[in-house]
Amino acid sequence: MPDPAKTILLITRNENDNLFLRPLLEREGALLLPLYTLSDPSPPPREIRHIIIDLNFGMEKLETVLQWCHKHYPLLSPLILSPFPQEALKTVSRRSSLKIIKKPFSAEELLTTLFPHDSLSSLNPPSSPLIRDGEFLSASPKMEAVYELVRQVAPTDASVLLRGETGTGKEIIAGLIHRLSRRKNEKMVTINCAALPETLLESELFGYEKGAFSGAATSKEGKFEYAHNGTLLLDEIGDMALSLQAKVLRVLQEKAVERLGGHQKRQADVRVISATNQPLEELMSRGLFRDDLYYRLNVISVTLPPLRQRPEDILLLSEHFLHIFKQKYAKEVEGFSHKVKDILTEYFWPGNVRELKNLIESFVILTKKHLITDDLIPESIKNKTQSHSPRVKRADSPLRALEEHEKEAIRKALKTTRGNKKEAARILGIARSTLYNKIKRYGLS
Repeated sequence: MPDPAKTILLITRNENDNLFLRPLLEREGALLLPLYTLSDPSPPPREIRHIIIDLNFGMEKLETVLQWCHKHYPLLSPLILSPFPQEALKTVSRRSSLKIIKKPFSAEELLTTLFPHDSLSSLNPPSSPLIRDGEFLSASPKMEAVYELVRQVAPTDASVLLRGETGTGKEIIAGLIHRLSRRKNEKMVTINCAALPETLLESELFGYEKGAFSGAATSKEGKFEYAHNGTLLLDEIGDMALSLQAKVLRVLQEKAVERLGGHQKRQADVRVISATNQPLEELMSRGLFRDDLYYRLNVISVTLPPLRQRPEDILLLSEHFLHIFKQKYAKEVEGFSHKVKDILTEYFWPGNVRELKNLIESFVILTKKHLITDDLIPESIKNKTQSHSPRVKRADSPLRALEEHEKEAIRKALKTTRGNKKEAARILGIARSTLYNKIKRYGLS
């Protein structure tokens, strides 16, 4: 049975060109998926772990092929089988980190390059399928569940309440819901309810007529009216004043809005997505959020896990942001040092994905090397990483007890599997890269 971790996309000229590769790779448990043209209208398969480019179609098409690969599989580095010199390929592709095997090559050379026995698929562990859909990118089982719920809900017109800590990506999920909905060809409008004072938020939401208040020299449509037939994201809905909550509820019930200072009802058929990092139920109990509006908005609830609960995504997103910012700032940065990776995976990430993205951007701006090294990491992050280490005594703390329990579970799994870390990670339900980091952290052998 093919190993999902060895699913290979082979880009080649025609079927006759893979007569040698197919039996060789299938003996190693690989599943080979050939692709003979990039213009195939069907979407490329999602579960790809490796890409081989057999450069039998000539060097002139290489750049186009590489761009296609990066578009659909941005975190995979293609392996090129080529009769041309490596330096010539670098010149053509303008990349410095290509994996290249020069023809003719041995079976051992190919297999060692593709499947080094001690390599860890830390960015895309086999137990966690990579999902990329627009700006949505994850290899976490928890985010996979979020993605499947979004795909199920998006085609309907049901109101969705997005919950999660600041920086977890609620706006990205809202955009995904809109893009997968029947309203995808209409506008998506976003307003942050916490960013504006009450009176200004009211005029932004509902619009106003000329002369409605001092300074209203012209009429202006509001967000509800502007988003008619589309989607409206009410971000930080928990910060909206009670007086505005009542007006929002009325618009949702009537699918129509009256501008401030006006009497004419204007159409406002919108699909509303709300987002908050606050416990709305607690606000309701304190009389700060209307029950009727809560039930209107909370038809479907989607909770986004914090980044610390999706460790599979930390290095995945780090590489993704690195690629974005090295292009933005025209920097030749190849990756992260092992020490930087360790710090990134051990850090608590109170600011979640937003904090990670900002940190990677600072790395790219400040680095003078081809590799991101730990001297660029702020001391505040290093200190917080160290403060979560078991070397720091926190007797009688719940976190300390949890770590001891985790340490004992890892020790038992390693004993049960006789030190087989791949099998131990499977038993524990975590990525192998996470297991290696915890073994190192707890001083286990």
